[in-house]
Amino acid sequence: MEKILAYLSDEKKASELFLQTRWEAGQVLCPYCGSQNVIRKGTYHNYYKRYSCKDCRKKEGKYVTFTDKTGTIFDGSQLTMRNWAQINFLISLKQTKKEIAHTMEMNYQRILRATRLIQASVYEQQCKEKESKPLEAEHIEVDEMYITAGLKGNADAVKRAGRKPRKRRLKKEVGERIILTRCL
Repeated sequence: MEKILAYLSDEKKASELFLQTRWEAGQVLCPYCGSQNVIRKGTYHNYYKRYSCKDCRKKEGKYVTFTDKTGTIFDGSQLTMRNWAQINFLISLKQTKKEIAHTMEMNYQRILRATRLIQASVYEQQCKEKESKPLEAEHIEVDEMYITAGLKGNADAVKRAGRKPRKRRLKKEVGERIILTRCL
C-alpha cells in the first residue's frame, strides 16, 4: 500500500512508473514505424524525453519527432501523470465519476474524459487478448439504450438528408379548412 501511495503523491515516481511500463524492454520504439533507430532530442516537462526517428525521416523525408507520451492515452493531456495514477486508483476502488471529481477537486468533464479514455484502452487491450475467440461466444447484456429516431435539433443532418428544414409548425395546405369543435 505504501508503494501505491508513493506513486499517487509524487509526480516523479508516477512518471518513472509510466516510463517503465511504456518502454518495458528499455528500448525506445518509434510509435509510427516501430523502428529502434531513434535518437534522443532533448526533454520536456522535466521527466519526459523527445526523440527523432531516423527511419521515418528516410522514408518520408520529414523530420519526425515523438515523445514518451506519443501514441498513448496521455498524449496531449493536461493532467499530470500523478493525476492519471490517482484517477486509476479511484476507479479500482469502484468510485463513481462524480465521486472522483469531488475527491480530486477537479472538473467533472475532465474526469469523465479521463475515465472514458482509461476504459476504452482497457477494452481495446482485452479485445486484442481475445482475438482468437469467436464473437458469438461472448454474452452482451444491455440494460438501457437510447436511439435517436429523428433529426430534430440536428440541422447538419437535415441538410445531409437533402430536405428543407421544417418551420415552427406545420402549415395547412391551400384550400384546406380547420374546424375546431368544443367538446362539452
